[in-house]
Amino acid sequence: MDLHPQVKHAWLLSSREASPSATTATENLVAEFTARCAPSKVFEILDARMIAERIHENLASERTVRSL
Repeated sequence: MDLHPQVKHAWLLSSREASPSATTATENLVAEFTARCAPSKVFEILDARMIAERIHENLASERTVRSL
């Protein structure tokens, strides 16, 4: 955040699939960090499964396909 203060939206990506408990723990940590340090920022956590879902949902979008 110190290096790029202009960032408004960040994705936190993992190449592995997270268990439900790991997802909950990570989301709680990000919520705490956001509330304390970056209230105007948006962070999305995407594990391997959610990355695949996001790609599948947006295959029809030319803009998304070009960005990939």
